[in-house]
Amino acid sequence: MIITKIELQKKNKDRASIYIDEKFAFGVHINIVYDLHLKKGMEMTDELREEILGLEEKKQGRLYGLKLINYRPRCEAEVRRKMAEKEYAPEIIEDTVEYLYEYNFLNDESFTRYYIESKLNSNKYGLNRIKYQLSSMGIDKAIINECIEDYKDEANEYEVALELASKKLSSLEKDTKDAK
Repeated sequence: MIITKIELQKKNKDRASIYIDEKFAFGVHINIVYDLHLKKGMEMTDELREEILGLEEKKQGRLYGLKLINYRPRCEAEVRRKMAEKEYAPEIIEDTVEYLYEYNFLNDESFTRYYIESKLNSNKYGLNRIKYQLSSMGIDKAIINECIEDYKDEANEYEVALELASKKLSSLEKDTKDAK
């Protein structure tokens, strides 16, 4: 089996189509073509084909991981769960998580702090509810407790509870039923 043509794909210039014996075989990310020095006339062995497809799967996993992180901050457990839902192999998930940590795109402590700040400021959640939600997301309890400690002074849980209770009371007073 011989590579007879390598061409850029028309709709995605980051990908190349590989033709073996004049027939389309598969598409790969252009970086794989460069990294493996693939060229016309090269023999396509079973080992080379497996290596190409393995690198392609790894590349796709990393791109999907980056897409998840780019959309919004996420914790490691969520990235793993989303990738498993897309049926990525466990070794690809592991590689992607390592890659995201290596470039600091994934950091459970930073995510936890981001989450606490957003819930305290916009949703007016109490620290116990935030702890529960973070725990259910799969964040390590040690990270949760360490981060929660830093926000205890900011939480103003009493004021938030009072504000929410007064809103509820005013809505009950407007209720046509005699709810008092």
